Amino acid sequence: MTNWIIGQSTAIRGVLGIIVRVAPTNATALIRGETGTGKELVVEAIHHHSPRRGGSLLKMNCAAIVETLLESELFGYEKGAFTGATGRKIGKLELADGGTLFLDEIGDIKADLQAKLLRVLQDGRFERVGGLETIKVTNEDLALYDKYTDRARAVILIAREESRRLNYECVGTEHILLAIIKEGDGLAADAMKKMGIDLKQLQMRIEETLEAKDGVAVRGEILFSPRAKKVLKLAVREAQHFGHNYLGTEHILLGLINEGEGIAAQLLAQSDVTLEKARSQVAELLGGS
Repeated sequence: MTNWIIGQSTAIRGVLGIIVRVAPTNATALIRGETGTGKELVVEAIHHHSPRRGGSLLKMNCAAIVETLLESELFGYEKGAFTGATGRKIGKLELADGGTLFLDEIGDIKADLQAKLLRVLQDGRFERVGGLETIKVTNEDLALYDKYTDRARAVILIAREESRRLNYECVGTEHILLAIIKEGDGLAADAMKKMGIDLKQLQMRIEETLEAKDGVAVRGEILFSPRAKKVLKLAVREAQHFGHNYLGTEHILLGLINEGEGIAAQLLAQSDVTLEKARSQVAELLGGS
């Protein structure tokens, strides 16, 4: 805790005690204090001591965003939702799924938007502006995010590096699959080889789908796309399916297949890889566990 907040006074000790109680839960926290008293430090401490620390910590100053744009920044929007909406945009609530969203100056939000936000806080559901699909955000099933194996951590790191190298703002499922191949020594790579997949050929096919984007190099944190986040959640469930208390590359591979719609899942399906076949192969490599 001392990396974020330093102090020995009774008041500071009280704050630290609250952080310790709040961080392990999925509760929404209201942090009050005058400007300069360290509200943002409290947010960082809660995030980094929570099961959500494997996800993103996003910060949004509600007072700094034009009122007419605030709803679309929070909830995102669909193509054609308003003039200038030429494509879908993912909002902060969706990007922060599995992590922490800090809404600064939330008291400045207009009443009708506060009501919509309250619904999200109560049941985790919302619709993008101009959209009909109900989006569900949740922090459940994230308990293993801090228990990656070294090889799984390497895969995540490589996926981020590949995204940055090609000027992608978000990690996609294809970046994760490419990272599994480039890492090369994990159980996931072994399972794909056992299933008859030519990893070099698969890597070439992935790279054909990934073209370097023009423009200024992406700086700062590389976030995970909604599909990539779904993959990691499914990977946790695969780990639980096998009764494992860690997250390995094999679980991430199964998550990629189970996700079903991303580029990675499509490429694996083209190689005649099914979830049942992959699970069976992983079980065999694990010695029948």
